[in-house]
Amino acid sequence: MSLRDSLGHSVDSVPVAPSTDAGHGGDTEIFDVVIAGYGPTGVTCANLLGQAGLSVLVLERNPDVFNRARAVNLDVEAIRVASSLGLQDDVAKTIHQGVTLIFCDSAGGEMARIQSTHSARGVLQSNFVHQPSFESVMRKGAMRFPTVLLDTDFEVVDLDNGADFVTIMGSRGQEIRARYLLGCDGASSVIRKKMGATYDGMSYDRKCLTVHGAMKRFDGTTADPDCGPLFGRGPHFRFVCDPVRPYAEIKLTGNEYRFEIEVSEDEDPSIFEDEANVWKLLNGFGIGPDDFEILHFWTFTFHVRKAKQWRMGRTFLLGDAAHVTLPTIGQGVSSGMRDANNLAWKLIMVLRGSASADILDTYYEERAPHVEEYNNMAKRVQALIQVRNPLAIRFRNAALRAVSRAKIFQTFINGAAFRQVPIVNGVVARRHAKDKSAGQILPEFEVFGPDGVKAPIDTFLGSGFVFIGLEVDPATALPDAVRKGWEPANPRFLTLRVGRRSTDPGEISDPAGVLWDWFSENDARVVCIRPDRYLYAAGHPDDAVFAAPTTLTVTSAESVVTNAAI
Repeated sequence: MSLRDSLGHSVDSVPVAPSTDAGHGGDTEIFDVVIAGYGPTGVTCANLLGQAGLSVLVLERNPDVFNRARAVNLDVEAIRVASSLGLQDDVAKTIHQGVTLIFCDSAGGEMARIQSTHSARGVLQSNFVHQPSFESVMRKGAMRFPTVLLDTDFEVVDLDNGADFVTIMGSRGQEIRARYLLGCDGASSVIRKKMGATYDGMSYDRKCLTVHGAMKRFDGTTADPDCGPLFGRGPHFRFVCDPVRPYAEIKLTGNEYRFEIEVSEDEDPSIFEDEANVWKLLNGFGIGPDDFEILHFWTFTFHVRKAKQWRMGRTFLLGDAAHVTLPTIGQGVSSGMRDANNLAWKLIMVLRGSASADILDTYYEERAPHVEEYNNMAKRVQALIQVRNPLAIRFRNAALRAVSRAKIFQTFINGAAFRQVPIVNGVVARRHAKDKSAGQILPEFEVFGPDGVKAPIDTFLGSGFVFIGLEVDPATALPDAVRKGWEPANPRFLTLRVGRRSTDPGEISDPAGVLWDWFSENDARVVCIRPDRYLYAAGHPDDAVFAAPTTLTVTSAESVVTNAAI
C-alpha cells in the first residue's frame, strides 16, 4: 500500500511497495533505509531521507493516522525541522501558537505564569499541536518523494545485523534487506526487544486520566474554532497544584480542550473506563455536558525510561523506542524529531560516501545527554506540581507568587523554561573548555538574500554543512588545508554583509546588525553550521577549531543515489 493510499488518495502516481513472501524486489534489492513505525519520529525520518533521494521503506501496520491526540506540544525546533521540509505553512494550521504555563493553587487561583518566548524569527518556543492533523501533514509531505514507500502488510518478528546490510524478517516468512534499520516503533518497540537493549528507568506509582474533548458555546451548541475561551479560563496551559488530585487543563487547537487528571492513590483506575465516572470528576471542576463534549478518555502511567543502547550494528532506536519522559513539558514529539534530524544527515553522508560509519556513533553521544537534560526539566516541574506536605505547599505557593511579582525573575524563568539545550559532545569543536558557542543551535535570524528578499537564514543555508564569514569570504579566508579537509562534505560558503541590504551571489545581508551582535557575542568572524543547524565551530579563520572532523573521509558510497549534494 502506498503513502497516498494510506491517506485515502489515488495511488496512480505514487510507487507501491511490493509485499510478497519472496520479499521486496527479490533477493538483490537492498533499501538504503527501512523505518519501522510511522508516528511523528518515523514520518520525520521518511521526509528527511526522502528529501535527500534515498530509497526508504516504511513498515507500519496501521495505514491510517491514529486519531487520538496523545501528544499536545511542538517546540520551535520541531517546527524548524518541518520548515526545512517545506511544510511550515501546513504545519502552522495544526498548532495553537504559543504556550503560557499558569500554576494555580488548589482553589484555582493563579500563583505564577511562564510565557513562551519568541525565536529570532518570531516563532514561539512552545506551541500546542493537534497530533493527528500534524501527522497527516507530515505523511502527505513524505508522499512527495517517489523513493519513499510504505508497506502496511509486514509485521517484524526478527532481524539480523550483517556486515553490509540488516535483514528484517516478517511474520509470513518475508525478508527485507536494508543498509540501515531505524526502530521508530514506540515505547513497546519490537526492534528494541530484538536488539536485546534494556529499557531502564522508572514508572510512577499513580496513573493519570486523560479526557480529550471539544468546547461548546454557552448555549450548548458545538463551538466553531474561533469561539472564545472555555469556562473563562483562557487559551493557556493551567497546572492546578491540588495536593489530593493535581490536574492540568490544556487548550488545544480549534475548539479542542484536554484535561490530565491524576488518579488518587485510593482509587481503582478501572472505574474511569465508565464515562459516568469521568463526568463526576469534571462536574467537580464545574464542567458539565452543556460546556464540553467528551471525545476520548483513557488512563495511562507516567514513565521515564531510556534504552541502554541506541545502536546495534546497522540498527538504531529513535523516539519513544529509545526514550520516554514525563509529559509535563511536552517534549515527546519534539524529542523524537530531534533524534530524526540528528541521525538523518549522518546517514545521508555515510550512504553517499562522504563520511565514515564512525560518525553514526555520535548519534547516541549527542542525543542521550540532550534527552537527559529535558528529562530533568520534566521531573522538576512534576515535583513542583505534586507537592503534598502542607508546609512545603505553603512555601511553594509563596515562592511562586513572589517570583511572579518580580519582573527580573519572571524574565529569567521564561527563558529557562523554554530554552533550547545545546549539544555537549559529538560532532562539535571548541576553542577551549569554556567555549559555549559550539553545540548551540543557530538562531533562526531573518536576513536578505541576493535577490533582496527577506527570509529566515535557513532558506540560504542548503541542506549540508555551511561556513558563514562576517564580512569575509570563508572560501578564501580559511587555510587551504582546512578547505581540503572539508571537501568530502561539499560545504557551502556564504559571506555575511552587515549594515546594508544589497548583496552579491554567495552573500547574505544583515542591515540591522542583529547577526553582527551574535557573531560578536561568540567572538567569531567565521562559523561552521551543521546540517541540523547546530554549530560545529565558531572562531577566527586561522583557528585550528575549523579542522574537519576525522569522520569526514571519502569512502565507497553504499547508496544507489550519490549524485546530489547533502
